[in-house]
Amino acid sequence: NSDNSIKTKINKLIPDSDLNLVNSYILPSGGYVFPHRDYTIDNIGLAKIYVAVRWGEGNVFGQYGCGNIPVIEGDVFLVNNYTLPHWVFNGSDRERIVLDISANLHSDKIKESILSICTTTKMKSFCLNIIMRI
Repeated sequence: NSDNSIKTKINKLIPDSDLNLVNSYILPSGGYVFPHRDYTIDNIGLAKIYVAVRWGEGNVFGQYGCGNIPVIEGDVFLVNNYTLPHWVFNGSDRERIVLDISANLHSDKIKESILSICTTTKMKSFCLNIIMRI
């Protein structure tokens, strides 16, 4: 059913005109990625939107200046991966799966979507701080 495609679900929050790319990453149990920064050739977005599709206990997402960030399966979060080094380790007993969404974070539609999500979570003040920066 095409209504259940990843693209359809993402387009409910992010219109095609603001979407740059969507990647999926699988990290096997015991896998790791050394600290690094991602690079971009455009200046459209300041961060990426990560979706923790499968995130077992023992997974680590760390970022310079923040340490290990608490993430649980199903979380959707912004990652400043262009300026801050980050790393991952899968200490769980199953594959870790993440969707990595690159989009125009200056878009009013995306800001509205992020704000809507933030107002229904315990991280409201943190999210509002992020919105004010983008």
